Amino acid sequence: MTLKVELLGNVHGVGLRKLLYKRAVNLNLSGYVTNKPKSVYLEATGDYDELSELLHEALFGDEYARIDNSIVTIDRNNLHRDGFSII
Repeated sequence: MTLKVELLGNVHGVGLRKLLYKRAVNLNLSGYVTNKPKSVYLEATGDYDELSELLHEALFGDEYARIDNSIVTIDRNNLHRDGFSII
């Protein structure tokens, strides 16, 4: 399954993408994290437990980011298979 998360708030310039990248690689997830104009967006494919850990990290793991809102969806059809990257 693929977790899709858009994080809105004070999310640029605080190291959030790097933090999420490191955590996703550590959890052996595939996908990517990227900046959008007013958010950070990630897609990660893996097992439920690992995706839950990444979601928790995204919402609560960065002491410098301020998440004001998030959009979280699960996609069972769009699967990433080639490691994790920062775009």
